[in-house]
Amino acid sequence: MSDPTHWTITEQGTVIVGDPLYCGPGQYTLRVDSQANPENNASLFGAGKLIGAFPVQCMFGALQRDAQFSGSNLALLGDTTVPQGRSLTLGPGVHVEASTVNYGGVDDIELTVVGVLRVQGTPQNMVTFSGPNSLEPWGGIRKSSLSAGDKLILDYVHIQNANVGVGDIGNTADSLVIRHCQIDDVGYIGINAVGTGPGTGVLLVEDTVIDMEGADTGIFVYGLSPFYTTRIQNVTVTGDAAGVYGILLGSQGTNGSPAILDSVSVTGLTTGVGVYVAEWSPEIGYG
Repeated sequence: MSDPTHWTITEQGTVIVGDPLYCGPGQYTLRVDSQANPENNASLFGAGKLIGAFPVQCMFGALQRDAQFSGSNLALLGDTTVPQGRSLTLGPGVHVEASTVNYGGVDDIELTVVGVLRVQGTPQNMVTFSGPNSLEPWGGIRKSSLSAGDKLILDYVHIQNANVGVGDIGNTADSLVIRHCQIDDVGYIGINAVGTGPGTGVLLVEDTVIDMEGADTGIFVYGLSPFYTTRIQNVTVTGDAAGVYGILLGSQGTNGSPAILDSVSVTGLTTGVGVYVAEWSPEIGYG
């Protein structure tokens, strides 16, 4: 989808040629990872400058460079990947809305993080992620890490209309930190942390509200390394379905620190289990 046209600019006697990374053929709005995004080119131009007449409005595909963006809307036009060695930072005021059509994909649109994703809203100006509506959900944010340096940090973020709000599937040497967040209207699981390898990573869920609606599980933790650190504190999980789990903990804490639950509330389930600790996950701490 990237327009092959290149821009050329002369700055302080230096000629710079770049790929604008447009949002589509015949369009001139910019991808978040475009070098024409002023938040991406400060190292070239000092304070950074918008190149061209059109703003940053979208993301899709694999990021071509580290990217930063704040303060406006971003259309998630298709599956988007933050590759290993790349980072994406989203600041206050960003609203990411997934399209109903997945350019280049067949399933619900996902934001997949192999490198680093930092989403840093504020109490007054949260960052939001959503699909078009609850009848047309998007896939959610998925962490699929390969190394210990990879991480996903969400702070003051509101996630709506996702099948899985946040999923962490991969090497358990990475970090998944979710603070001051709200996750609601999910189709399947609010937070899904599933490990597939050894490691000493961190799962922290803090000061967060998960409204399951009719979903199966609020927080699902399974298969993590015994040396993984899991802490869930000041968290409220609500739901209105029957036969579901508020929080399910499995296969974590045998040799390392126990999973810690502190000031956790599960409410509203018609039937089901508020907190379920699998028999193969023997250690859990409170407070």
